[in-house]
Amino acid sequence: MLGATALRSGLEQARKRAALEALRASEQRYALAVQGANDGMWDWGMSAGAVYFSPRWLTLMGLLPEQAQSMAAWTPPLDERGRQAFNAALVEHLAGPSLQFHHVLNSEQGGVERWLLARCVAVREQGLRVRMAGSLTDISEQQLLQRQITFDALYDRLTGLPNRVLFLERLRSLFAAEPVLTGVVLVDIDGFRVLNEREGTQAGDEVLRQFDTPFLVAGHSLGLGASVGWAHGAQARFTDAELMNAAELALAHAKARLRGRAHAFDPAEQLIENSRRWLKENIALALQNQEFRLFYQPLVRLKDRELLGFEALIRWPHPLKGMVMPGDFIPFAEESGQVVPMGSWTLLEAAAQLVRWDALGFKVSIDDFGTGYSSLAYLHRFPFDTLKIDRSFVIRLATGREAVEIVRTIVGLALALDKQVLAEGIEEPSQAGLLQELGVHVGQGWLFAKALPADQVQQLILQGSAGIKPAR
Repeated sequence: MLGATALRSGLEQARKRAALEALRASEQRYALAVQGANDGMWDWGMSAGAVYFSPRWLTLMGLLPEQAQSMAAWTPPLDERGRQAFNAALVEHLAGPSLQFHHVLNSEQGGVERWLLARCVAVREQGLRVRMAGSLTDISEQQLLQRQITFDALYDRLTGLPNRVLFLERLRSLFAAEPVLTGVVLVDIDGFRVLNEREGTQAGDEVLRQFDTPFLVAGHSLGLGASVGWAHGAQARFTDAELMNAAELALAHAKARLRGRAHAFDPAEQLIENSRRWLKENIALALQNQEFRLFYQPLVRLKDRELLGFEALIRWPHPLKGMVMPGDFIPFAEESGQVVPMGSWTLLEAAAQLVRWDALGFKVSIDDFGTGYSSLAYLHRFPFDTLKIDRSFVIRLATGREAVEIVRTIVGLALALDKQVLAEGIEEPSQAGLLQELGVHVGQGWLFAKALPADQVQQLILQGSAGIKPAR
């Protein structure tokens, strides 16, 4: 009997030792986990009012043990606003149904800003909270990283000024409150790209840091100016985005005229810009839908008005915009690259029309010679048959000796190259007469006939010279 009792006692002692060892091991694992997590721990026995703050918690809060004898220890490191926020969050948690509590503390310790995340879980007995226990985590690095990410997203890192994203956000806010009183002023540094190319981007960065006139960059004095464009909400019924676009358009006009100028938005310029944008957006679609047409202007011999041929001219009869002339859409076709497929279509359509008229042969002319892109450099680069004298020279023949000499020079050049010469834009008999005296024998213009659609050309071919307007 005594032996059995002793055996039971030994087994009980062994179980207690095993349980104690397991508890000790569990506590060690918990302590190691807490130490590895680098978190501070805290425990609040609410019924007795007892609190426990771990050494790491004290370190994170910057407190001594004697300063942490109650839950009031949470607030000394905080400023008044932080104290009120923590107390309000704790009261709200205690009054609410959730057992979990999260709150971020922001404090300054030793001149260093610190963010701490307090978390806990509440324990209930008979529906009442009796204990709260949790951790305190230093999240300063994450907060600083998030602050830097936010700064980089909304501010220019070089100058510290708000970037376009933040600017537009503030513009939307101001415009929503006072649309008529809101204005946008845009400033662009003239010659900034050239400065970067010549002196390097470091010089450009220095200019941005301290914009003034003049600058000393790499020992050189640089006088820089700026162009300004502005728009105001009272000028039109804008949205905030339209107000910004109006200021950008005004800035573009300021830079296009003279550098160092300020230019206010003009609603008439917006109408022109809308038309330009429409042309850019619709040229490719017009090619795809085969909206372009060729018109044909007669070429005549000046001395007797004999019909010699036609020049194919592209037109765009738009179903809504009406007749769009090449001077309006060709520049945008060149910008977008659509001028290449447009040129191919023109050649193929003109050739097909020649077949329909049962006619053979065509010639290539260098148009508007002496102006724009039609320069001497192109004479040896492209095969051509005819030099066309630009209309601007024809108009000035009767008013200036300079135009006469230019025409005389073009005629001489054409003869030297064994090419034909043709004058365009002839509207007066006197112009035709002067051109003949200068050696120009072929011309075109409203004096003889306007450009005609293909169905009217066949009739003119049958009429021959009789269909050409007589000289006035």
